[in-house]
Amino acid sequence: MSSTAIANTGLNHPTEVFIKAPNYVNALAMTLASSAANLPIVAGAQYVRLAGTEDFFAFFGSTGASTGASTVGAASEYVPKASGGILRSIGSTAGTTAISVISTAAACTVTASWWTI
Repeated sequence: MSSTAIANTGLNHPTEVFIKAPNYVNALAMTLASSAANLPIVAGAQYVRLAGTEDFFAFFGSTGASTGASTVGAASEYVPKASGGILRSIGSTAGTTAISVISTAAACTVTASWWTI
């Protein structure tokens, strides 16, 4: 694996943190298509990996995930099932209490795996 720095952490290798199992894993089973739900942010966590059993959209801001178009800078992030998920630092979401997720699928389970350093 290459020596890739993780911004603002002082870590030079992703494996220094992410080879370990996450500290917490939360799962959210959404049973209604196009109905947003919130994943609470785990206190003290710095990184989250979001993955789903179906395509979904994520919005870092506790409410507001949408599958539709939005104004520039306020849209939800698309997370395709085929991608295997996304890894994000949550240090840049100060003041955020949850991550809002939504899927157009009738049944989608989203997992949030949390790491602390």
